[in-house]
Amino acid sequence: MCGCCVLLFFFFKQKTAYEMLRSRVGAEMCIRDSQEVMQNQLRLLSTTDPLTGAYNRRYFFQAAADLITRARPLPSVLMMIDVDWFKKVNDTRGHMAGDQVLKQLVQVLLANLRRTDLLARMGGEEFVILLPRTSLADGLDIAARLHRVTQTALFETDAGWVDITISIGLVAVQPQELLTLDGHIRRADQAMYGAKEAGRNQVHLWEEGTSRMVGPD
Repeated sequence: MCGCCVLLFFFFKQKTAYEMLRSRVGAEMCIRDSQEVMQNQLRLLSTTDPLTGAYNRRYFFQAAADLITRARPLPSVLMMIDVDWFKKVNDTRGHMAGDQVLKQLVQVLLANLRRTDLLARMGGEEFVILLPRTSLADGLDIAARLHRVTQTALFETDAGWVDITISIGLVAVQPQELLTLDGHIRRADQAMYGAKEAGRNQVHLWEEGTSRMVGPD
């Protein structure tokens, strides 16, 4: 074999090896990318409510306790939200329309919350929100805004436009309190049911075992 042929032989052999290596590296990168995408999808599935895209109950209990702890010595505010007469929406417009209302409600709420706030669906038409590093006065302002924008919004469904109202119960999470997250949620829940029993479409604040109306003005 002549010298030129030998050089060509080694050139093409090295080129082929390089191309095989490049293909292998590319394949491994694709595999890693696919694995990363799958991991992100699994993480998303494990932390979010599949219908509304809000965080799910399980993730909320994990994240909220940590956020409250990290917020200290500053206070936080916790609120429970329930859609008023939601069964009527399902009964008159259909469950698909009800689902569409819940999806859009989450978008309305998120648009009026801060990036640091935590919104989750507790189940059905009930939602919970944690406002970390938030004074009671600021929490009341946020609750009033959420109540107002929901009441004035129109929700588009396949069965037509739907308007809804919400009842909100909130409680101040004071840094010196030793109450658990469950305990604060029970208080906010109590305030929310106080709002519903008082006629719905209201904002109530938990105070020493009872609740009082703080909105709308």
